[in-house]
Amino acid sequence: MSFSSSSGQSLTERVQVGKIAKAQAVAYSRAGVTSARVGKSAGRATVNGVKRGTSRALRHFGKTPAKFLRVKQRVKLSLKKRMKLMKKRYKGFKKMGGGALNGFNPSSLGAPLAAGNAQERFAQNASRYLTQSLKMEAKAAKMVAKSPYKTYKGTRAALRGVKKSIAATKRMAAFIRHIVQMIARVASMAATAFAPVLLILVAIVASVTLLGSVFSSIMGFMNSSEGSVSGVPSEYEAIVIRAGSICQPISPALIAAQVQQESGFNPHAASPAGAQGISQFMPATWKAHGKDADGDRRADIMNPQDAIYSQGAYMCELASSVQNLVAQGKASGDVTDLALAAYNSGLGNVMKYHGIPPFKETQNYVKTIKANMANYTQGLASNAVSVGELAPPLKIASGRTVDIAAMGIAPRSTTYEVYQCTWWADQRRKQIGRKTDPFMGNGGDWDNTARKKGWSVSQTPHVGDAIVFEPGVHGSHKLYGHVAVVEKVNADGSILISQSGTGFGRVVTETISSAALNAMRGGISYVE
Repeated sequence: MSFSSSSGQSLTERVQVGKIAKAQAVAYSRAGVTSARVGKSAGRATVNGVKRGTSRALRHFGKTPAKFLRVKQRVKLSLKKRMKLMKKRYKGFKKMGGGALNGFNPSSLGAPLAAGNAQERFAQNASRYLTQSLKMEAKAAKMVAKSPYKTYKGTRAALRGVKKSIAATKRMAAFIRHIVQMIARVASMAATAFAPVLLILVAIVASVTLLGSVFSSIMGFMNSSEGSVSGVPSEYEAIVIRAGSICQPISPALIAAQVQQESGFNPHAASPAGAQGISQFMPATWKAHGKDADGDRRADIMNPQDAIYSQGAYMCELASSVQNLVAQGKASGDVTDLALAAYNSGLGNVMKYHGIPPFKETQNYVKTIKANMANYTQGLASNAVSVGELAPPLKIASGRTVDIAAMGIAPRSTTYEVYQCTWWADQRRKQIGRKTDPFMGNGGDWDNTARKKGWSVSQTPHVGDAIVFEPGVHGSHKLYGHVAVVEKVNADGSILISQSGTGFGRVVTETISSAALNAMRGGISYVE
């Protein structure tokens, strides 16, 4: 014999529905507690990161830019609002969970529809709290991303705090996935209204993905270009390397030879025509192309740091312009030669004469600089190059495509997404027994990460090395860079690399000549 309510539901059925609601409410309560704790940890990590960045700035400059202090204050205020909303969301979760645990009366439980409506009302409130909280998280992330503070060391310190925040957010997502699985097991006992809860969980996972992409972009901006150049005065070596690593085909050796030709590395040089400084910019050209390279918020034509970096950036602009002219058939010749000619006589003359202008000064300018580049690369290639081929060797399916299945490597994502450059470098290095790590960062980050781990990073290729291309070098992504594996080193200095992430959803090979490697020197490095 069973008793039925006016809705036609038996007491046994009502008790069963009550147990399900109780389990679900407990899950809500636990999720709220963990969410509040993790959110507090993430917020503290972000603020601490900004504080460390400010502290480094204080030690580096002796004072902190006022604008950055304002940004730090805005971040702290946003995080306070975020914590307030997160605590509010936690109280909502706890209230429902406590209500289910205290005073639970199966006989007074209404029909499933009524229970569903109560759950839906709670889900709507929790969703509103969650949405507001996530908006504040996004604002905090944007404030960190838009910070005008340009000091490298200080910003790196701030980003370390952001990394901790991302890690904490990921831990929260992992806990939420666990809760989803638990609720799913309970839901298999009977039908109940879980759709609003699932929408909330989807929003959480989506927000984590969004924040991860935002901070990945931030990290992408922090990649640094390192290389070598020979024969440059020590006080200008770092800025010459930096200026020569902005783009292809402009190299540090080219920048050094050009500065030598322009001023002989004299920062006070001035010409009768009005050109000024170590890079001999005309005032009108400087007004359009001068840049602040040392972070003092002033582009000074007589400041060697500003001038040499602006020279590299301007040469890249000219190289891009003449490359378009060559592609359109409006000019002919080597892109580097045409860019040098444009620097000396103006881009208009290169367009007018469809190549290097017939000016003796310009023609000698190009020839002299190209010849003197050797003076700034001597001794850089003197390191012994180990000629050989990697074992086990690659198995080629056809053309340049590698047969990864035949090599025993499955197309399966790890901590790196399958067919990204980092995924292949990690998998191939594991196969040959070389050092790797599941969190090396973007392709262009591998050399910096390796240095932090105490691994050897050099400018000389060896079989099995991970070759790291800084952002924009050799056609790599302008934010993330690229990483590949050196499969073979030839006697002529050329190398064979294997790589993925080239947009074809496969692993391919590429041979890079010795001349191309020298041209990219300063924008590539090798993790041994």
